Amino acid sequence: MDSSRRFFDAIPSKLSVIANSYLQMQCTFKGAWGVKFDPKLTEDNDFHLLDGTSVKVPFMTNEKSQYLKGYDGFQVLCIPYVEDDQREFSMYIYLPNDKNGLPALLEKIGSEPRFFDNHLTRYHVSVDSS
Repeated sequence: MDSSRRFFDAIPSKLSVIANSYLQMQCTFKGAWGVKFDPKLTEDNDFHLLDGTSVKVPFMTNEKSQYLKGYDGFQVLCIPYVEDDQREFSMYIYLPNDKNGLPALLEKIGSEPRFFDNHLTRYHVSVDSS
């Protein structure tokens, strides 16, 4: 079973159809990264499920500067992409700080108008991968 299928199997069925579709759309996007990832830096780590269990899945790691910003209860990671015609765009990943924080983050996203506009990151920061 590939890692994206394992990820989608871990998405709770309680999520709304819209939230589930949005997560899958974002995770299956195919584009060229602005900065290439070295596949040799992939490490298996625990991905925590809402039922309290965890599964081992491959995680991408590196020690380069990232577009990352912390907010109350979550962080936002920006991954820049480029097209052959030199257009640039980014994918933003919203990461709850608490391993059980996804429901609270989804509630916050759904209840705050202009949530995404107000929670973006545009600056590189160094991230300690340890």
